Amino acid sequence: MISLQLILKYALIILLIGGLTFLSRSNYVKGWFGELIVNLLAKFFLDRKSYHLIKNVTLPTEDSTTQIDHIIVSNYGLFVVETKNMKGWIFGSQDDDEWTQQIYKHQNKFQNPLRQNYRHAKALEEILGLMPNKIFSLIVFVGDSTFKTVMPENVTYAGGYINYIKSKTEPLFGDFEVADIIKKIEDYRLNPGLKTHKLHVQNLKNQNSRKINRKLRRARRKQTTLYYKLAIVVAVLLVFFGVAKKTILNKQETIDQQVTEAGVTTPPVPPEKSQAQKELNKVYQYRDAQGKIRYTNVATTPGARLVDGNIKSSRPSLSIEISGNTVFIPVTIRNKGIQMETKLQFDETVPLTILPTITANFFEAENLGTATVTIAKGKTVTGEKRRVSYFAVGDAVEPDLIFLASDKTSSAKTGILGKDFAARHPFAIDYQKKLLVWE
Repeated sequence: MISLQLILKYALIILLIGGLTFLSRSNYVKGWFGELIVNLLAKFFLDRKSYHLIKNVTLPTEDSTTQIDHIIVSNYGLFVVETKNMKGWIFGSQDDDEWTQQIYKHQNKFQNPLRQNYRHAKALEEILGLMPNKIFSLIVFVGDSTFKTVMPENVTYAGGYINYIKSKTEPLFGDFEVADIIKKIEDYRLNPGLKTHKLHVQNLKNQNSRKINRKLRRARRKQTTLYYKLAIVVAVLLVFFGVAKKTILNKQETIDQQVTEAGVTTPPVPPEKSQAQKELNKVYQYRDAQGKIRYTNVATTPGARLVDGNIKSSRPSLSIEISGNTVFIPVTIRNKGIQMETKLQFDETVPLTILPTITANFFEAENLGTATVTIAKGKTVTGEKRRVSYFAVGDAVEPDLIFLASDKTSSAKTGILGKDFAARHPFAIDYQKKLLVWE
């Protein structure tokens, strides 16, 4: 017979599992986790002496309150950060009222976060008396999400928002102004806590109620005129199709009459091009002594390759950095919901892409064991063979990229883009224009 103690034990386990499941699906917990990731990245990758992080700021407005996830104050501007912890495909543009989240076949609409954060920025602008060009709105997506439309530069994944902040290098505030801005925000914000959070949630409910009532009034006004507009459209279409049909029939009768009177004629056939003319129209691609891509119609040029007149790659060229003979190529790396944009040194003598160990650990890249590769001048490099779920150079995407994690190369701080990627996605370097051109 089962004892009462055993029954209570199992009941407690079931309640604990149910509670954890509920919390994992809670929007509040998801939001807290997303804000935690943004906070940690700011603490680890932003200098605390230059960048001052203020979290969870609730500000009173004229008729309500507004809540800001993160404010980062620096000499280079005021950064207003809105966090979105979401998964799936994300569709949207800067001008859309709503964006779309798609998980398999299910779609969910949500408010355009750029517009949401615009209100936050305007509130700070009025409170602090700042010009709009000194406040930067920044949207940060955390979680396993993927942008399926082109996003503005201030909409990024977790790893990319640090790069956006560091890209602002023009001083906008002095040290005294920074200290004054921080003091004003601390003085003006509502005291953090459960009471303030409940007040803000109630204000959101009141705002949504007012929006719904306005939409209902607009719908009633539009409904009275909708049927009249439809009737007018249908009448115009009927008249248009009637006139078009009559015009077409009249033209066909005229053509038939002309054919009957003059007889049927066929258009002249253009003369066929000679073999020499066809050869002149062919386009060949080759590289000159400096490694630059050139084009010619002379088939005997050394290294020439026929491109059948299609000299443009389906992928757009990519801007790169060149320092002396060293080429730095921008790449995007993502694994387990964390993304980073960085630059790797290109070296076609290295057989396998190499990343610093700290970068591999940051992405929690899967460890596949130890490996050794041979690079220039017979030198060998030993490290851990690791794997990330997403690696891209421009539009060229390499899923499940396998690389070597090592700090024993001359480019240990930046990493090396090896010929393994270049072999699967051929490209050439235009040194004059500083472009990566896909072949």
